[in-house]
Amino acid sequence: REDGLAYFASVTYGGYPFASAPRIPQEGTAALTLDIPVYEVTNVPTTVVASAWVNQITAYEGGIEVASVWQVQNQSDTLMYSSGEFLSDGRPVAFRLPIPDGATLLTPDSPTALVADDGRSLIDTQPLPPRGQKLMSVRYTLPYTPGAPIALPTGLTIGGTVRVLLTPLEMRLAGDLLPALGEEAVGGEFYKTYGGQLALAADQPLTFTLDGQPLVGAPQGEAAVVNPANPAVATETAQPPAAVTGDVLAPVLAAFGLVVGGFAAFLMLRRPQRH
Repeated sequence: REDGLAYFASVTYGGYPFASAPRIPQEGTAALTLDIPVYEVTNVPTTVVASAWVNQITAYEGGIEVASVWQVQNQSDTLMYSSGEFLSDGRPVAFRLPIPDGATLLTPDSPTALVADDGRSLIDTQPLPPRGQKLMSVRYTLPYTPGAPIALPTGLTIGGTVRVLLTPLEMRLAGDLLPALGEEAVGGEFYKTYGGQLALAADQPLTFTLDGQPLVGAPQGEAAVVNPANPAVATETAQPPAAVTGDVLAPVLAAFGLVVGGFAAFLMLRRPQRH
């Protein structure tokens, strides 16, 4: 062995890879014992529940841009969750995050997520272990007509806090399940907020209408990096993220009291420019 290197062991069971935690052996260690947690797998959808779901919506002429993020929890004490599907390269299809009909997916491929071949969903390739939780997200544009119903697919069983953050402030949202909650500042931008505590089935969309004065032209601009200790303060500017993943969107949940610890990361929020 080489000094300073970390070692881990892995095994495949039922088509799913499992690995031990990496360990750096102490000097003089001749052998390591590495424990590999291995779980049976369930694909029962109600095993996982989204305890929080936030949708950041930017309205522009003729369309909206939506960034959705779910905080997902595995309710099982013993079973790992995955959909039971596999990609052609052997990776598991743990989750599929759908987008509405007519939408264009903006989230690019990453090591743990990729766009489905039909472009209608984002595939997450990381199964969720017993009692595990994580954030998942998807970003897309959707044509809309003022006053026409908009239906955002839940994709998961929802049991908890649901929020819609709407910009610009000249826009208005109307929906039976989404009462107005006032204005909030996130990353130096103000949003109208709507939502409540909701229980929604995985096939039950969140439906509402929009009207008001949208931005002129499609949203453009840099990303604002939000300080998780104070989400109202943008600490720096950065190029748009290579992938809109759960960890970089975490503080949008924390900013509204939806997450209790465990997600110290940065939020990339697209800053639309008004033309």
